Amino acid sequence: MMMRWVTERISFPGSLATSQWKLVVFVSFAAWIIVVGMHHEPWFDESQAWLLARDSSFYELLAERVRYEGTPGLWHILLWLAIRAGLPFDGFYLISVACALIGATLILWRAPFPAPLRMLLLASYFFSYQFSIVARSYALDLALVPALACVFPQRTKRPVAYGLLIGLLANSNAHSLCFASVLGVEWLWVLIRVHRTKAASWGLALAIGLGLFAMLVAWQPSDNAFVNPGIKARSALAAGLLYIDEAFIDRPTFWSAIEPTPLDMAYGAFGSIVLLLPSLLLFLRAGTLLLGMATMVALTGFSVMVYAMQWHSGILFLAWIFGLWITWPAMQTWPALGRMVVTSFAIITAVQATEGVHSGLWDIKHAYTGSVQAAQKIASILSERPRARIAAAGFQAIEVQPYFPHNIFANFHGGNPSPSFLTWKTSDWRIFSTLPEAYAIAAAQYDIILMSTFNIHRGDLTRFDGFAAKHGYRILKICPGNRIWKGYNAKNDAESFIIYGVENDQPKVGNSP
Repeated sequence: MMMRWVTERISFPGSLATSQWKLVVFVSFAAWIIVVGMHHEPWFDESQAWLLARDSSFYELLAERVRYEGTPGLWHILLWLAIRAGLPFDGFYLISVACALIGATLILWRAPFPAPLRMLLLASYFFSYQFSIVARSYALDLALVPALACVFPQRTKRPVAYGLLIGLLANSNAHSLCFASVLGVEWLWVLIRVHRTKAASWGLALAIGLGLFAMLVAWQPSDNAFVNPGIKARSALAAGLLYIDEAFIDRPTFWSAIEPTPLDMAYGAFGSIVLLLPSLLLFLRAGTLLLGMATMVALTGFSVMVYAMQWHSGILFLAWIFGLWITWPAMQTWPALGRMVVTSFAIITAVQATEGVHSGLWDIKHAYTGSVQAAQKIASILSERPRARIAAAGFQAIEVQPYFPHNIFANFHGGNPSPSFLTWKTSDWRIFSTLPEAYAIAAAQYDIILMSTFNIHRGDLTRFDGFAAKHGYRILKICPGNRIWKGYNAKNDAESFIIYGVENDQPKVGNSP
């Protein structure tokens, strides 16, 4: 039998062959993500969500402001509650860590995979770093997807629990809303076939109601300026392949810290598709292929046609794990196919584990963003010169705002204390989006300029330094930072900041832009 073949060839020696290995792995996983999380500096997406929750009433958050983020609001609700319960921004990472630990518990104690594969799954990139450390709404999927897989076999008998989980998944983020929609349609079809729709009415109502609520909260306003269709606006085919590539194996040199070339990414996409073939064949034989393909088409299509960045591919990875989870018991019928599925599972998760460890170690040793250093320097300046007028140049300067109780930028929202976040309205965020506007800020003679180097070429930055010097500014501090993605620096100096101050260190007066 398939499971006997697996346990004979990949098993634990000695005392770890007992259930104690689960506790050992859980504690090790928890220690890893907590240590890395303690060293991680939240970047723009994390800070923006925190500020939205901090500076909004509950009604404002869901009725007016989350929709500009292009996402349902479950994550923001959790942040709103955590902030009012007293969680400081320094403890932000604990929320995503908690989601990861819930998922780890379900995987270790409930997943049907052999023990080594469960360990590799927890070590994979999205579990061990991207969704557990970088605190964003996708952390919710680490808990909800395994929970859905646990309940899936009893979805006709436990409709309220399954409907609630589908509804929560729909409210996690836009990509998970697509995933939840596919699961909801499959569930409704099964209920109709087994004549259980009346018995499941409460569960269906819960799933549909929460799904409609997610769509209502995420519905895009007409004046939203945040538009970025497809992964880096590539062609539909390239964006689709990249989405699959990033979800599984992104490059053959997965151990390297060097950014992959387009050819490397093409090899990665080819390798990913080849390694997915045994899973698709298993789904076909087990009768879950339609569900698997519908999920892949929905997620990939949404990412290509509407919006996606690299990290959204993690939802496809989790959907693949969900498919294997619900289909795994059927592998005992086809031992040869089972061996291929186990091999592909091990290769994909082992490659991602290498990238997860590399990313975590890098985050411990380096600054993910320079915002913490910048906030410390600004706080020092304000302690000596509380009336100093600070201007932000570059929208990612918002990253320093959570470290202060109110808006510190004189050129943002008229210098009012609140709100501190970006609204993405066409009338708001573009004032920080281009280098020419940074020149206008320097010419307006603020006391301090916080410059984000995001998307600014070094040559342009050097010319700006000269322009600022002519207006009496000098560099007070350079705060380096860089985002890590799968073990390599995706954008050089993308998260760095430069603080400029006037030469005489005396506050300028008047002179608004």
